[in-house]
Amino acid sequence: MLTLQAAGADVLFHAALTKFSAQVLAKANGLGWKPLQLIPASTASTLVTMDSVGGENAAGILTTQFLKDPNDPG
Repeated sequence: MLTLQAAGADVLFHAALTKFSAQVLAKANGLGWKPLQLIPASTASTLVTMDSVGGENAAGILTTQFLKDPNDPG
C-alpha cells in the first residue's frame, strides 16, 4: 500500500476476503490515503467490514452490493 500511495494511485480495488478488506481500509485510513476504493459485493458486509473500521472511515467507498443488509434496522 505504501508503494501504491507513493506512486500516486488514486483508485484501489479490493480483491480480498472481508477480513483483509477491513485491514486495507484501516491501513489506508491510518496512512491518511484517500483513493477511490471499490469493494466487490462478496466483501461488502456492512457488519463485518465497515463497522470494524468505523462507518465514517468507510465514507465514499463504492461497492457492487445489491442486497439489503438484514442487520440494518433502516
